[in-house]
Amino acid sequence: MVSFKEISDFTGIATSTLSTWSKDGVFDKSSDLRTVVKAIVRYLRERNLEGLDYTQEKTRLAKAQADKIELELDLKNRVLMRGDLVLGLWDRYITGCKARLLAIPSRLAYELAGIGDPSLVEETLRECVYEALEELSSERFVEGIESAVEGE
Repeated sequence: MVSFKEISDFTGIATSTLSTWSKDGVFDKSSDLRTVVKAIVRYLRERNLEGLDYTQEKTRLAKAQADKIELELDLKNRVLMRGDLVLGLWDRYITGCKARLLAIPSRLAYELAGIGDPSLVEETLRECVYEALEELSSERFVEGIESAVEGE
């Protein structure tokens, strides 16, 4: 036979709770400590399983399914884009920018070689850079990249 105090010291459960559980038939106080602890663990496990509410779980599942459908609709309506497509889009856009800007020196080298006026050189460079930026921001350029990425 084991006392409520011994059980409480071992499990950390208040003696008043143990007394209630004993009266409710959760364990037999006349058993040894090991048997009592097993009974308490079994009781707590069963009580925890009863805590799973079917309605709550069904509601949680319905919400998850609704969230999934909403994400799929957002993808379909182009409110969202898949991450791999965004990365592909940016990769192509940056590659296009790099190529366009790196082409400026070879395009202007001969044209600027004979100009002695720094303000004229500056103006020619500015025009070429703005032209490249205008091309890169054009809808035709962006749509071309988008269609290429979506086609992959």
